Amino acid sequence: PLDKDRPNNGPVSSSFGYPSSVFKVTSRDDGQVYCLRRLDNVRCVSHKIAATVTEQWNNGPLMHHPGISQLYRCFVSQRAVFFLHHYYPGAVTLQQQYLDSDHPSPLPESFIWSVATQLVSALCTVHTNNLACHCPRPNHILCTPDNDNPDRLCMRINSIAILNALEFEVQKPLLDLQCEDVCCLGRVILYIATRTPISLGTAGETLRHCKTFVAQNYGLELHGFTTSLGLMRRWIGQGGRCRGSTRWGGR
Repeated sequence: PLDKDRPNNGPVSSSFGYPSSVFKVTSRDDGQVYCLRRLDNVRCVSHKIAATVTEQWNNGPLMHHPGISQLYRCFVSQRAVFFLHHYYPGAVTLQQQYLDSDHPSPLPESFIWSVATQLVSALCTVHTNNLACHCPRPNHILCTPDNDNPDRLCMRINSIAILNALEFEVQKPLLDLQCEDVCCLGRVILYIATRTPISLGTAGETLRHCKTFVAQNYGLELHGFTTSLGLMRRWIGQGGRCRGSTRWGGR
């Protein structure tokens, strides 16, 4: 098991709303190691939905982008739905690496820009392929060493396609989901910059304190970047609909 903090090695309640177990597995077909997540008691995902989601995420740009943890297969068996992703040895989540441990505060601006640009690149690729990540969060972003630069960490959006399958029949407009991805990116950046958990329900006063902290400790460009993402958050929070395209570039 990869989720070693599970009580009595049983499934735990996950952020996806179902009992979840995560395993490191070896394929009998190709001998490769994969990450297998099992969600139990799922009734909303059929064999057809699982096959559709697998097809959606199994294309070249999404399978080979360095900022996306590749999905190889989604399938249903014994009242559970399974997701087979790429396995990254030694990977930890952004939450574990920087938010649940002691690190100098504030973190270097160069590091925050590195996180932002890598995630922007991944989101752009997903959105260009007419999909959404369904709100990447710090506990679903993997940190792995960069083999070409030991001073740099690679960021990868993990748990790809899980909410695409679980919410397949919700029929929420794609542009709204993509806008929520962008808002979620803003929350991630504010979180790592201020060490303050940010969610859709975060009070306005807390957000103002976070933005003031960014303005006082970082450059104007980073402050402007987080502010622009916050404006989109407010627009959605007021019931607004996103128009046009979310294909925006990085720094």
